[in-house]
Amino acid sequence: MLVRNKNVLLTGGAGFIGSHTAERLVKDGNFVIILDNMSSGRREFIEHILGERAVLIIGDASNEKVLSNLFSSYDIDVVFHMAANPDVRTSSMDTWSHVLNNFMTTYRILEAMKEHSVQEILFTSSSTVYGEASVIPTPESYGPLKPISVYGATKLASEALITSYVHNYGITGAIFRFANVIGPRS
Repeated sequence: MLVRNKNVLLTGGAGFIGSHTAERLVKDGNFVIILDNMSSGRREFIEHILGERAVLIIGDASNEKVLSNLFSSYDIDVVFHMAANPDVRTSSMDTWSHVLNNFMTTYRILEAMKEHSVQEILFTSSSTVYGEASVIPTPESYGPLKPISVYGATKLASEALITSYVHNYGITGAIFRFANVIGPRS
């Protein structure tokens, strides 16, 4: 899905994967509204792109008022939803943080999209939705999906919610399941 010359809301855009995505979106001529609560994101990852083609809004994607203000203030064409609590290891000890930051953000973003007639979402999920897969490499068609972490469960629940909004509200959605991503800024 090529995105050029659009107004893009990028949640989690100051994080590892989000900051690289923000750079590419700006390079491709988009105006990028980066929403990040800075819990794992870092301003220095995106400082060099802020200005005419990108803005940073420090706020939480699970906050309805923050989202309402953003969707009302900017004519958003597409949402790249990357905001999440990325720490798989702590998800069984701090379940609410993962439910709030991974699942509830997805719900609130989808509701804001519906309210403001934004029709396109791209979502970063995770290979953790497969659980302990018996087939390696694991094809996208693998099933049943049996996540073994709360993190994986919240990602799978978000995928299901997006799928239901695609079906019920005419939203276009794409879901990307990343696995073991490493690189600069990780």
